[in-house]
Amino acid sequence: MPDLPTIGGDEVPREPSMPFGRAAPGTGSPPSAADATVLGGDAPAGSSSAAPLSSGAPKTRIQLEKAGDMIGAFRLIKELGAGGFGVVWLAERKVPYEQKVALKLINPGMDSSSVLGRFEQERQALAIMNHPNVAKVLDGGVTDMGRPYFAMEYVKGEPMNEYCDSRKLDLRARLELFIQVCEAVQHAHTKGLIHRDLKPGNVLVAAGEGDRPIAKVIDFGIAKALNSRMSEHTVMTEMGQMIGTPEYMSPEQADPDAADIDTRSDVYSLGVMLYELLVGALPFEPKELRSRAYREIQRIIREEDPPTPSRRLSTFATKDAGSATKIAEARRSRIDQIAQTLKNELEWIPLKAMRKERDQRYASPNDLAADLRNYLGGLPLVAAPESKAYKLRKFVRRNRVLVYAATAVAASLAIGAVVSTAFAIAEARQREIAEQAAVAERAARERAEQRERDVQAVLGQQVRLTSEFGGGDTGSRMATELMRQIDALSQTVADPAERTAMQQSFRDALLRINMTDVAATLVTEIMLERAIARASTEHANDPFVRAGLIMAAGRAYQQLGRTERAEELFRQARDLYGAQLGPDDRRTMLASQWFARVRRDRAEAERGLREVLARLTALHGEADVDTVECRRLLAAFLEEKGDRRAALAEYQAVLAQPSLTPDIRSGTMSAVGDLQRAGGDLDEAIATLRQARTEIERLQPVPDRLLSNVLTNLGLALADPSTPQSQAEGIALLRKAIAIDSAFYGDAHPLSFDSRANLAATLELIDDGSGSSIAEAIRVFDENRRVGSSLVAPPDEHLLSLMESAMLMAKTAPADEAAARPVLADAVKLGEDALRVADQRRIADAARWRDFRKTMAFIYARAGRFADAERLQRQVRDLWLAAGEPTAIPVFNITKDLAGALVAQGRLGEAVDLLQAMQDAKPSRAPTSDARWVNAIMLRDLLREQASRELAGPAKARLVQQDAEVATLRKARDAAGLR
Repeated sequence: MPDLPTIGGDEVPREPSMPFGRAAPGTGSPPSAADATVLGGDAPAGSSSAAPLSSGAPKTRIQLEKAGDMIGAFRLIKELGAGGFGVVWLAERKVPYEQKVALKLINPGMDSSSVLGRFEQERQALAIMNHPNVAKVLDGGVTDMGRPYFAMEYVKGEPMNEYCDSRKLDLRARLELFIQVCEAVQHAHTKGLIHRDLKPGNVLVAAGEGDRPIAKVIDFGIAKALNSRMSEHTVMTEMGQMIGTPEYMSPEQADPDAADIDTRSDVYSLGVMLYELLVGALPFEPKELRSRAYREIQRIIREEDPPTPSRRLSTFATKDAGSATKIAEARRSRIDQIAQTLKNELEWIPLKAMRKERDQRYASPNDLAADLRNYLGGLPLVAAPESKAYKLRKFVRRNRVLVYAATAVAASLAIGAVVSTAFAIAEARQREIAEQAAVAERAARERAEQRERDVQAVLGQQVRLTSEFGGGDTGSRMATELMRQIDALSQTVADPAERTAMQQSFRDALLRINMTDVAATLVTEIMLERAIARASTEHANDPFVRAGLIMAAGRAYQQLGRTERAEELFRQARDLYGAQLGPDDRRTMLASQWFARVRRDRAEAERGLREVLARLTALHGEADVDTVECRRLLAAFLEEKGDRRAALAEYQAVLAQPSLTPDIRSGTMSAVGDLQRAGGDLDEAIATLRQARTEIERLQPVPDRLLSNVLTNLGLALADPSTPQSQAEGIALLRKAIAIDSAFYGDAHPLSFDSRANLAATLELIDDGSGSSIAEAIRVFDENRRVGSSLVAPPDEHLLSLMESAMLMAKTAPADEAAARPVLADAVKLGEDALRVADQRRIADAARWRDFRKTMAFIYARAGRFADAERLQRQVRDLWLAAGEPTAIPVFNITKDLAGALVAQGRLGEAVDLLQAMQDAKPSRAPTSDARWVNAIMLRDLLREQASRELAGPAKARLVQQDAEVATLRKARDAAGLR
């Protein structure tokens, strides 16, 4: 924790901005060195004591206590934060029951009457309060050295702004949370207490019942007593001493001549907090404010009006596009939408709370909360300017049908009373009616859109839940829980043999059930279909909400792999949005691109995505956030299709945009690097992935899944068989990715299975003949099998790992035919079982579908079942060729394998033709390409065999040409230093 500056020789004491559970202020709050109580002398302006707050020398706090010490009944665990006069520890007690607390203890040497009084005051303040949104005081006393302490409820939460931003709460959710803060401060006021240092760091938010966020106001360390009894025992603020945090300080707090501070000072601070919560920035820029002299800070707070929230936001949009994007994303909206919402009326609330004259503010936090409820309920605001037109607009919003009928009657009467002098009046009246109707319509649309966003936020939780666990993972958990309960039930059976038979019978039955389908059906039928049905009935007259519900349900179906239903829902959402907003509205295009993404007709899917991308580009430009996201979606579609070059081009077009957020940029770079690796461009891939890793590790906090992804891609590139010099580094990165996934998701999560399988497959590929890498690969595969065996219905990744284990068994089978036969039979059975379950699950991922078949084909070939191997190899090759990239490395590889299977069946001529067609495709690959080299050598060897069987014929002539091709390639490889 940084030491704080001094002013006029006095240390600037720091109260812990969040003493319960975290030690850093929220990202929207002023810098930590500024998060302090400010002391100032009474020197005249221009004297040395009126220096900027950044001057002065640090001082060091003496610490006597240490972890493990006992303070009363409490054992200290670790320090949570320290201020100018107090230090807060995490502590615990064992009797009368186990409990963790935040224990606040006065610093040694800080024994002046003012500090002791303020500390005692905080203990009393907390003790008399009992509110769910105020941290409770639990105990208190004095140490053996005479230092007061008290124990408070330990709140394991985050500062309010940080909580809202990290969970991307929209404006409505932020207002609902802020109302809790108002209620907590109101409770303190009813007990005769003013907080006087309200700021986001003193409001912690934790998950309550049902994950509902609960705000807790903490640190009443500088509360002012209102009733006479407490004030008799409390030494109040001394003359010339400013207590509070400047950015949130009321004008009267900043006035050295102010005689009294009342509850409206807290209302002002609440207004600043609300401003920051809505806008993502403080009314006065902290760095600029704190660079001023002390008296200038006081003057600014007392006299200068800050910019309105909408203007502050608009400034961000024009001067700092990166910050504007982050602010908008953290509120699930766009900057222009937020600014318009604020300008319409919402910003009136914080501005009223922040009036310089306290008589013009809300009288209490309750009144502030009541006006926030007015806004949320569509009622007129107390903060609104006194205007009949405004009240009329609010009435129109709530009573559109009645108003429209009334205005129609008024219009008819006006027309019926036409006279020459009245005609102009009637015309003006019509204009006014039209304006009112337009205002009402806009207001109604805004409310509908807000309701739509609310619905999207709720259903978004379901979508994220679905995407995190997936059908396979959820099904596995269900099956495991069923088996656990069956095992518990079977314990009531006395006979061990009967009990074992009962358990095995149930286990066999569960294995025959596709629990992935069961889980997906429960999610779809219970959660999603009911939500869709409610959308059609309860929101029949509200197309925005209905479209939002249907859109969110479509995303959930898409995550579950139920693309047929997802396609239908996305089409409905597109049509609803299109009818209300037109084809070029962002929401219409978002629904259109997702509709295209899941279409079963892949040609139509690609055409649809490209059409939406073209419209977004024409309307909003290449750099627009929706354009970028659509292009990323198209790139992912093309990558899944196997069109590597096209996918790479789209990802690179994304990277060409200058205003990408760091996470989007680094994630896209990781995808580019992996595509470069898959295409054989290892040097480029490694350079791209190293840069992506660097950028991801700069993010705070570092996103675990993004880091794991780039470490995996970089590890695979570095550990490629053609780069022996970097294989050790690559294997180390793959191990690190496993550690991250296991810590973040758990060992049984599909992504953890994937990470372990990547390492094992790579170890098998780079084995140098010593068998050490093969042995480790077997251990890693065995770990996947061990974890998977504890799951009754394992995820797809476990099935693929079983398949790869079977492949390794086949590859390492003994050379002796008799000894190898049972090993190969076991490998075939293990592989076939895994492939059968995978096919039953109707795996939609093209890459995974290919991996299953390619691996099983290898096992068949090792076992001598070449016809079965050929069947699967042709399926894989046809899928790659359909992707439109006939010279991709995977096509070279599968063609080589297929040629081997044909030769083994005595079909030498077919194998030669197959490899010749591969070579004649005029690949764009360099002559040094390993894939091109291997294809050329294999074709030459097959032509030699074919020529040896002919006395004279075309094979000999083709062999001469092939020898020349091999010689050309060898020359190029020798020049490049390749063997």
